[in-house]
Amino acid sequence: MKLNVPKRVKYRGIRGGPVEPIAIGGIGRSYIAAEQEAFTGMIGDVKASVPEERFARALDRLGISYQFRLALGGARNAPGFFELDFLFPRAGIYFAVEIDSLFSHMDKKYKDALHDAMVLKELDYLGLFPRVFHFDQDRDLSSQEIADKTARTYFS
Repeated sequence: MKLNVPKRVKYRGIRGGPVEPIAIGGIGRSYIAAEQEAFTGMIGDVKASVPEERFARALDRLGISYQFRLALGGARNAPGFFELDFLFPRAGIYFAVEIDSLFSHMDKKYKDALHDAMVLKELDYLGLFPRVFHFDQDRDLSSQEIADKTARTYFS
C-alpha cells in the first residue's frame, strides 16, 4: 500500500500578491554551477580531491605538464614516505605546489615550514631547487574559475 505523502513546502508571498510554494532547501541556491563541474576523483590513475582536480585542470589549460602525488622520503607507504601534490617546470624554474585544507593543516605555520624543508631536501638529490607554493583549497581553489585565475597569476 503506497502512502500519498505531501511534499514539504514553505510559502513565500508578497504583500497583496499571490502566495507561491517553493521547495525547502531550494531557497537561494544555484545548482547551475554545481552541474557544470563534473569531477572524476582521479588525476591520471591516482585518486585526487576536488581542489587538486581543479588545479590540475587549470595547469592543463595553461599547457603545463606536471607530476602529481610525487612520492618523497622513501617508497610509497614505507616509513618516512610523504607526498608532494604537484611538481612542474615553468620557464626553467621548478615549482612544488601543495594544496592545503583547514583539516589537514591545523597548525599550518610550523607544519608547512617543516614540510617545505623536507621537500627541498628530497628534491636536492635530484638537482632540483623548486619554489614551494601552498594554495588554500577554500580561498584559492574554491571554483574552477578561481583555480584558473590562481594558476594564471602565479605560473603564466
